Amino acid sequence: MRKVAVITLALALAGTAACGGPSAPPLSTNILGPAPGSIQPLQKIYTEHLGQLTNSALNPLERLGFTGTDLGVSFERDGRIIFLFGDSRALDPAEVNDDSIAWIDIGPSPAETHSMPKLTWFQRPNGLFLPVLIPSVDMKTFTVLVDGVPLGTTTYLFAAAGFMSTSVLAHTQDLDFDSLVFDHQVPGGWFLNISTIVEPDVIWIFGSGPYRASAVYLAKVAPARLADRAAWLYYRGYQNGAPVFGASPSDAQPVVQASCVGELSVRKIPPLGYLMAYNCDEPLGILLRRADDPTGPWSPATTILNPLLAADQGFGYFMHQMTSSIGYDDGLSEPGREEEWGGEYGPYLVPQWTVNEAAGVHSLVYTLSSWNPYEAHLMRTIVAEPGVTASPPPPRGQGLPPATLTNGDFATGNLLGWQGSGDPFALVQGSDGHWRLTTDVEPMGDGVVGRLWQDFTLDSQTSELRFSVSGGDAAVKLLHGNEVVRASRGRRTNSPETPVRWFLSEFRGETLRLLIEDDLTGPWGFVTTTGFQFVREP
Repeated sequence: MRKVAVITLALALAGTAACGGPSAPPLSTNILGPAPGSIQPLQKIYTEHLGQLTNSALNPLERLGFTGTDLGVSFERDGRIIFLFGDSRALDPAEVNDDSIAWIDIGPSPAETHSMPKLTWFQRPNGLFLPVLIPSVDMKTFTVLVDGVPLGTTTYLFAAAGFMSTSVLAHTQDLDFDSLVFDHQVPGGWFLNISTIVEPDVIWIFGSGPYRASAVYLAKVAPARLADRAAWLYYRGYQNGAPVFGASPSDAQPVVQASCVGELSVRKIPPLGYLMAYNCDEPLGILLRRADDPTGPWSPATTILNPLLAADQGFGYFMHQMTSSIGYDDGLSEPGREEEWGGEYGPYLVPQWTVNEAAGVHSLVYTLSSWNPYEAHLMRTIVAEPGVTASPPPPRGQGLPPATLTNGDFATGNLLGWQGSGDPFALVQGSDGHWRLTTDVEPMGDGVVGRLWQDFTLDSQTSELRFSVSGGDAAVKLLHGNEVVRASRGRRTNSPETPVRWFLSEFRGETLRLLIEDDLTGPWGFVTTTGFQFVREP
């Protein structure tokens, strides 16, 4: 099952050597030793999905001229957190795959406020998003911004360009992103995806090479010479207890041994030291390492998100699973992409939102992309320092009565328990004796427009809502406040019905709304549904 998702993402996202991407540079035969000593890994206590960051009710995109994006690497500048987003699904065909930038004032962590941040996008005078344009660089498909470096009044932007085959650097003054100046473009090598740490006398530059097939490498440069690639010095290993750097990129040796790194994020977060997050396929998920020095030693990897674990709220919670592979619809796919896997990538730490929860226990917040839906999310992982004992909190919703729906199978033959507005919907009894609600009602047919809903509160043991759908493009939705967090549609067929399973544990203790909504009047502008029932854990 996972292999399908990996292949899909590797071909669609990566631009690896198999797709005409860069080949790795030759390694030096003069290999030095690893960093002396060892460091223990952080312990993962639990991981949770805080919410969808982009294209949400709070951060809508369509009014800005696009409908989806990914990534969201961040850096701090002038009291703001700046977010660099990836290829956009722009409404204007000429702007498809242009990149965008947003910001927010530095404030409390969303994990503390229990609310998502309101982003402000850099815009053109017409109110549409400002495309990031670097002179002399094709900024279209798979050219993405990978880090920002503020130095004095200058802001540098690194990009991985040309299906992630070259590394690009540009700069501007302050946050004037519509006036970027080209610095350099370097093909191939180990520094395509880049993550930087700025310290008073040095910039540490972490990099990976061929996408999802690389270790992590390290370079350093004086801040005043960042744009001069010839001034970079490359980590070669340790000799006589000290790190050795060389001037030739071919001398570079891994600072972290791996064979799967794509996007990576390295940030200095006191008191934890240096943290490194990256996505990997083997072992699967999002990995985290730590070190007391950029040159290492780096700890063994801690898997902070395994998308296959229900406790980590990955597949089936914010990433779609291909319907035909799992046998049901999970309510997470974008319309028309039900047969395309989602996948986890682009974990970018937001150090400004790190919170010390208790002695030796820390809350890490990071952006993460899901491919389907094609959006960026916020995640939180609670970690404990070595030797510190901590436990996940008890499930929310304890003491609440079991979640219930009235007449969820329409067995009464009427709409008892449901509230509605708009045109009336109809109940039809099938040959199996079961009643189904349909929004295809004569004489208006597809022209019927209306809503039907019930509210419920989720207790600590209810884990799923199951039902079935058929028909067309109208949807059965789940609302958390004014946010649509699940939506399932027919497949433009009245038979067979599609089974639906919505996993709900992240909403325990919350009041939700089950909504059957038809706001469509064109062909296949209806939905048919029945059999709503909750599943509780033993």
